[in-house]
Amino acid sequence: MKRFSEQFKKQASSIRLSTSEKDVLRDRLTAYMAYHPITTPAPKTATPSRRAMFTEPFIEWAMPTRLYRQLVLGCVAVVLIGVPALAERAVPGDVLYPMKVRVNEEVRASLTSGGYEKVAWETKRLERRISEARLLAKEGKLTPEIEAGVIAAVNAHQEAAAGEIATLRSTDADAAALAELTLASVLDVQSAALRAGDTASTTEGMSTVAIAMALDEAQAHVEQVSSDGVSYERLVAQLEQETTRGRELLLSIKDNATEQEYTDLERRIGDVERKLAQGATIYTEDAVRGQEFLTQTWRDMQVVITFMTDIDVRSSLAIENLVPIVLTPEEERALAINAYNEAESALIKIEETLPAVEDAGISDKVALTIPQIKELLLTASTSLDTDVVVAKSSAFEARDYTRSIMSLASFTNPDPDAVMMTTGLPDASSTATSTDDLLDTATDTTEVLPSTTQVE
Repeated sequence: MKRFSEQFKKQASSIRLSTSEKDVLRDRLTAYMAYHPITTPAPKTATPSRRAMFTEPFIEWAMPTRLYRQLVLGCVAVVLIGVPALAERAVPGDVLYPMKVRVNEEVRASLTSGGYEKVAWETKRLERRISEARLLAKEGKLTPEIEAGVIAAVNAHQEAAAGEIATLRSTDADAAALAELTLASVLDVQSAALRAGDTASTTEGMSTVAIAMALDEAQAHVEQVSSDGVSYERLVAQLEQETTRGRELLLSIKDNATEQEYTDLERRIGDVERKLAQGATIYTEDAVRGQEFLTQTWRDMQVVITFMTDIDVRSSLAIENLVPIVLTPEEERALAINAYNEAESALIKIEETLPAVEDAGISDKVALTIPQIKELLLTASTSLDTDVVVAKSSAFEARDYTRSIMSLASFTNPDPDAVMMTTGLPDASSTATSTDDLLDTATDTTEVLPSTTQVE
């Protein structure tokens, strides 16, 4: 094979074109060049502009499969997570508000299991509508159209909750009754909060009175169709669960609530726990009264929970206006002692000043009142260890009498030449004191309650 290639190369190098063959080949090349002249190459130009690029029929762009998948997943995440999350902040009139109401909330409704949970979710949706209306009212954007929509939504959620309660009643009457109590409590609190926060009832776009009235009507409807009470055992068990839930909620808002709010809420939960124990005692003595007492305790607990979970309610109302403090026996005793000591000291001053009073009418009235004060002080002294409620009531009444007498000009200024400010004793009820003020006066209980023989 190697020899053949050498021979082929040798023979090829010996081949020569003849003169005629060279002429024919030259003529063919000349003719080809005449018909195909060489053109001058165009100079290099800059990269075409973005507009020029997109004027082409199409553009090809290669993307790695991995990057393509990541891009698709990112878009899906934005649609399924980002947009619904943004919709949660929407209020009536926003573009995403229909998604919040018709998609987000409906999905959550479909995921709730059990009749009581469904009622609780409808109640929560009702609270969300009220919060949206309150926010728009603060911004002056609560137009009549939006207000009408909120009222319609409130009625729809209330009817939906009532329907779930009716369904639940056939399988669990106790749970249905508890759900009704909770719904009525929420409606009551939200209505009170709207009225308390409505500072511009005559200003367009800021009034929430109509919504509050709608809540009152819904509450009246719920209470009208309310079923019979809850069984004692179920009520006690649910109250124990609610107090545990209340403690957990209290810890969750500790960083957001003020120190005073935290203290007040902790006190109310403690009051509910004490009421639970007290209700058991009352129930053993009177089943009907014990049932009513624990039912009201359930309402109080639901109000406290609403107060903790709704910051708008906390900013509009004081917890004292919703759930007053329940005094412990120790606090009752301390208040009785303080009121007794104050009344006794005042009585001594009254008896010392009475001879100097020249107004016969005032002197006679005070002289007739002193035996009553002494009788009340005697009752407070003798009942302190047996019935602290009676002792406190008697001591407070005696203290109110002495305060009324000491407020007279004849006793504040016994100088005969002084101008008489009044000719009669004020009503003792006019000196009523709030619960917080009473607790403030119970801080010092070191003084022992004196015997009434000292003032007789």
